[in-house]
Amino acid sequence: MAYNGYKCIKEDPNWETRIYIQGGDIDVETTYPAVEKAMEMSKGNTYTELSEIQGMTFEQRVRFGVNAISGEVNAIETCMRGFDLPSPDDWVAMYDRDKAAGVI
Repeated sequence: MAYNGYKCIKEDPNWETRIYIQGGDIDVETTYPAVEKAMEMSKGNTYTELSEIQGMTFEQRVRFGVNAISGEVNAIETCMRGFDLPSPDDWVAMYDRDKAAGVI
């Protein structure tokens, strides 16, 4: 069976996976097992796994991890939750304040 997904395997950059960058609907419940099976991922062959992020609960870390593997699709949410960056609305508000103050 041939797939037409994202080519993201470093060791085989031409392999089209079942990982899709843009999707109208993401179903983590079915995507995770399918991707793990296709990539032969398991606890037994995982070299290292993120175990703690200071200041995050287990549930927050799991949510952050799910968004982090989604790359560009969830980049804003990942940065807001994981790195405490401002939201797009906050960026606009900061720009408006600086512009009104004559800083920019």
